[in-house]
Order: sequence, then structure tokens, then C-alpha cells
Amino acid sequence: MEKLFARPFAFDRTNVKTSLWLTLCIFLLGNGGYFWLQYFPYIFLGRLAAELICPNDGRLQAIKKVGLIVFCFIAAVLLSWPHLGGMLEFEASKFLRNGNGFIPNYGIIWKNKPLFRAIFSSFFDEGHVIKGVGHWAIGGIWEFSNFIGTMALIPVVIGLFQCKRIFRSKIFWAMFFAVLIQFAFVRTHVTADLLRGAFPIFKSLTHYWRGSATFVLFMTIWMALGYDVFFRSGKKWLMYLGLFLMLFHLTEIYIVYQHRLDFTVDPLHNPSIKDIGKEYIHIPDICEKQCVPCELCHIYGYQYMGIIPGPLSVDLSKSVYESSQAGYYNMHNIKLLFGPDTKKGYYMDHKWPLWPKSDKADFEKFIRYKQIFPLPDRLKFMNMVSMICWLIYGILWL
Repeated sequence: MEKLFARPFAFDRTNVKTSLWLTLCIFLLGNGGYFWLQYFPYIFLGRLAAELICPNDGRLQAIKKVGLIVFCFIAAVLLSWPHLGGMLEFEASKFLRNGNGFIPNYGIIWKNKPLFRAIFSSFFDEGHVIKGVGHWAIGGIWEFSNFIGTMALIPVVIGLFQCKRIFRSKIFWAMFFAVLIQFAFVRTHVTADLLRGAFPIFKSLTHYWRGSATFVLFMTIWMALGYDVFFRSGKKWLMYLGLFLMLFHLTEIYIVYQHRLDFTVDPLHNPSIKDIGKEYIHIPDICEKQCVPCELCHIYGYQYMGIIPGPLSVDLSKSVYESSQAGYYNMHNIKLLFGPDTKKGYYMDHKWPLWPKSDKADFEKFIRYKQIFPLPDRLKFMNMVSMICWLIYGILWL
């Protein structure tokens, strides 16, 4: 993006190649999982807004450059459609994670003081890593990665005195915009509700604190500025002091992350892949060899049974062939859960249907991860469009 912003708008070879690389980067990021939704779009939009507000070489040039980058984003979405389209069709529209079966706004901190304390301690308190103690929103297994080291306080404080340098950077203001959005996510449910209404793909967001990587990236800007003061001072004693501080800082982080987490995990609610495949549940050989579960609740991300107390119908202590109900497999019927009659998360608060043994052929296909019902025509059409886009994309590289 920065290379496109720095050059005059023109359809020359350099700009085309740069646009192709940008499209590829967005494609890889978009297919990397849900976490990118928590921070990348806001940084992306913030950077575009900063260019439009303070253009380098005229408003018209800025509009053209922003238009080119937006086109790259749309192209990346089209290239990703076989993946993103399936998510939108079967998960975001049929099986909303924010229904009655899930906590609608998990991760909201309603007061400013606890929120700032949680953010600050997640950066500098090694207790989150070593023992998993602290605020409920960040003391989880997957959210101790915010820790940047207690020693980071020194360069961060020094970096705060370099405001004049950083305030001239448009990337800084893009990050600042992203921080404000992330702050709004964990402060009030209104922001998330508005975003879900505008973009259906965001309906799968529930754990808002997972986007705290935005805070970490913002803090690293100040930390880098602080270290930069040492290394660009021109004085040897300051350079050696900065080097000593950096090595001490890295040693602290290394020691902290060498500690094993002292979490006690309930295997029923948080089964690992090994537990699921070997010890926790009895599954057919075809699934056990692949070390993955066959229950629909696991396949589509509903592995935390304590969060969904009502809708599940399977008996997790039995094989998929051993149902407590005669005439049914011990497996939820995906053909109904994601069928055309399901609208707006109907099965989030209704009993999940079991798979009838009369439908053995499709059941055997499903547990072997084969397609069992036809794709909608609109999804087929968009997949075809995606194939054409890939063909054009490959030709442009030539």
C-alpha cells in the first residue's frame, strides 16, 4: 500500500506488479482465519482515510490511488470466494454465533477503569503468561500473547516524548483509528452490533478481546521509537545502554514464555485434538486416523459444550453409531442444520436434529468429508467468477 501511495497513479508495470502483490497479501490474510477480522479491516480503512484527508500529491491523485487499493481488496475477496462464500452461505447466514445459545457480547468490559487496567496489565504483567491470572477477559489460554515485557515500559515512556515525529506518519493515524475501534469493541456492544448489521461476515465475532493485537501493534510503535532514541543518538554510551536494555528485555520475554501455563483445563469443555481423537470420544476408524472429531458441534467450531447447554442432541460418551434414540445415528444432521429451511440461526435455540439411519449413504459420505448436498446456484456462479479471476490474475503476472 505504501509503495502505491508513494508513486504517481499510472498503469505502468511497477504499479501493476505492486497491485498484484497487494492482492495476494490480502488474499492470504483473508484466508488465514477469523482473527484477521478483529484488526486488519480497521487498520486498512484508517490508512485509506488518512490518505484521503491528507493527500501527498493532490486530492484527485489520492482518490485514484485509494480506488486502486480498494479494487485490489475486492479482487482478493473474489479470489477467496470459494472459502469466504461458503462461510457466508452456511455459517454467517444460517448459524449465527450470536444467538440464544451463545453469550451475545462476550468480552465487553462495561467500565473504563477495569478496561484500562486490563489493557495495561496484559502488556506488562507476566502473571497472565505464567499463571493465567488477571482480568477474566484476558486471563484465557489464547490471550496471554499481549505480554510485551515489563522492561518495555522504559522504551515506551521514552517513545512518548517523540510525538512530533510520529504524528507526521499516516500509518500511525491508521493504527490509532484501529485502536479506537478495538476500544469501542471491548467497551460497548453497540459497535459490534452495527458492524454485524452492515457486514454479515462479522456475525461470527464474539470474543472481542481477541482483537487486542491492535493494541499490541500500537504499543510496539512507541517501543520502537524509544529504542530508536538510543541507537540514533550518535553517542556510544547511549547505544550500548540501548543494546543492554534490548537484550535484557528479550531475556525477560524468553524466560516468561518458558514457563508452562498453570491452567487446569476441563477436558469435557476444552478437549484437545489428541483427547478427541484418542481418549475423549469413541469415533469411527476413518475419523480416528485423521485425528479429528465427527460430531457436527466440533466440526463447525462448537466444541465448548458449556456454552451451548440446550440444543445438542448427541451423546459425547458414545460412538457416532451408538445413539440413545432408535433409528438415528449419534450425529447431528447437517442436511437440516444448514439446509434451505434454516433461517437466522433457528437451531441456536432449538434442539439439534439427529441423523436418521435411513439416510445411511449420505451419512457415510459425510464422516469421510465428502459433499452431501448440492451448492446453491449463486454460490456456484460466484465460484465460477472466482475461477475466471484466478485466470486473469495469473495472466497479469505473465
